[in-house]
Amino acid sequence: AQKALGFCARTTRVNSRIQPAGGRRSLGAARGLPRRNLLAAGTTITALGGLSWLRRYQGIALADEEGPSTPSSSTENLYKSDVTGYSFRYPGASFKPAPKLLKTHKDEVFFKSTLRKKYNFGVTADPVTIGALSDFGSVEEVADKIIALERDKEGVLNAELRRSGKTMVSGHECYTFDYTSNSTRGNIHYLSNLVIDNEKNLHTFTIQAKQEEFEEVKDEMRAILSSFALKD
Repeated sequence: AQKALGFCARTTRVNSRIQPAGGRRSLGAARGLPRRNLLAAGTTITALGGLSWLRRYQGIALADEEGPSTPSSSTENLYKSDVTGYSFRYPGASFKPAPKLLKTHKDEVFFKSTLRKKYNFGVTADPVTIGALSDFGSVEEVADKIIALERDKEGVLNAELRRSGKTMVSGHECYTFDYTSNSTRGNIHYLSNLVIDNEKNLHTFTIQAKQEEFEEVKDEMRAILSSFALKD
């Protein structure tokens, strides 16, 4: 399923106190971050310890194999996590939940489009030992890690960073990334956000679409991302 989405770099899941093979600690481990949280997200997003969206979207890929679904009658739905309390809004008539068979995060949720192939988004949350993204590194350093991991993945022909930046989400600094990955499985455009809440949970919100359809859905993608809020 991971190969179907072309999301996942080959990283080893380790605790932040354990050194990877060869005895050399990753940047994420040196900062006290579990490597499975580092970027490869998609979800996911694993470079803050491997970021989660690079490894954790099996549920979306599996959901793409399901049959047709019946869209919700609501034009906009509110989702609120009962674990870490984050929330976001999404078009209920064009997205449906895509539950994973096996959960690998403290909290995670995935949605797939009912209208377009490979148009998906997901949020993961994992505990970290730092209180701010800047404790890990700059947004430029994380962006470089994302692209390097993407280019390292099997079947990837090219990966390019379009832009990276910072914004605020519920009073917390948020790193934002816009990048593409062209592989033998297709050319995908990703928008990803990283933010840490007051309880030191790293939230990764990633949304993807086919590059050829990006101009048609970019406003909707950005609206879904911008609706994200942390617990009060």
